Amino acid sequence: MKNKSSDNYKWPLIGNKRNIDFLSRSLSNDNLSSAYVFSGPDNMGKTKLAEHFSRIILCQKKDLSYSERPCQTCASCRKFISKKGDESDIAHSDYYILKKDKEKKNISVEQVRDLIYSLSMSSFSDSHKVAIIKHADTLSESASNALLKLLEEPRKKVIVILVSSQPEKILKTIISRCQHLEFHPVKNNEINNYLLDNFKLSRSASKNYSRIALGRPALAVKFVEDKEFYKNYLERLNYILDIIENNDINKRFFLIEGLLDKKLANNESVVILKRLLEVFQGVLRDIYLMKYGLYDLVQNEIVDERLRKIKIKNDIQGIVRVLDEIELASDYIEANINSKTILENITLSL
Repeated sequence: MKNKSSDNYKWPLIGNKRNIDFLSRSLSNDNLSSAYVFSGPDNMGKTKLAEHFSRIILCQKKDLSYSERPCQTCASCRKFISKKGDESDIAHSDYYILKKDKEKKNISVEQVRDLIYSLSMSSFSDSHKVAIIKHADTLSESASNALLKLLEEPRKKVIVILVSSQPEKILKTIISRCQHLEFHPVKNNEINNYLLDNFKLSRSASKNYSRIALGRPALAVKFVEDKEFYKNYLERLNYILDIIENNDINKRFFLIEGLLDKKLANNESVVILKRLLEVFQGVLRDIYLMKYGLYDLVQNEIVDERLRKIKIKNDIQGIVRVLDEIELASDYIEANINSKTILENITLSL
């Protein structure tokens, strides 16, 4: 009899045990769904888990139980191991990654039709075919309708996994045809312990990475593995602090100019703006927590001294006002309002 405990599966990252247990039981009972939605905040490890789930399913060592897969040695597993970096580098005939083009706003109907055609082809290894749709909330209306037809008439041994941080933007009729797994932030101490167990880090470094990850294990790992990414985060953090600390509105606007790269394409600017707003929000939240003496909950402890010295007009009320303005900024982004204008509006409310 197959073991149904998730503990025997080599799942990546930590947290969200309920979802991992569900997937483990589905594998052990050989009761796979034709479609899944993995939803939750960015950098929770949703795509990483979807990839690992796919690797288990596609592993060619059929004499092994699911809990012993991926074997890491068969032809299918080697294709995953040999990838260069980005998940789209995986050259696997039964595994597909679908995501919007950088210069586009949505996943197009043509992309979905191409995917459906690929999934209709027979597997070379008489295995499953698995497709992961990243940022599924960016499916255009026509692309959503094309995907819905596929989900309404599921093909044998074809599995589609939709990954999204905004599942409310996905057609309800699509969601209703999928197993929906929601991912939630993970406790700091769990992430901290995971980093200490899996990376050669000092306790202070591990604590710092787990704090700034704010419950997102995949982000914590990215900070550890990608030094340039971490450096960029620190630069944005200190730049935001410079803006908040400066009382001269003209100097604040000058600093905002330095934050924005005019050479970037519009969609890339949106990504950078969202990252800036997230850092801005984190700094203000930290200042708010410090006002109440909740230092153990502070995200950016690495700039603790600067945070303690910051003064915002009317203190708590002022912080809440700016946080409200940042919340509104997401609507402004959707309305394609200029990034510079959005940041200037926020600084005017400081």
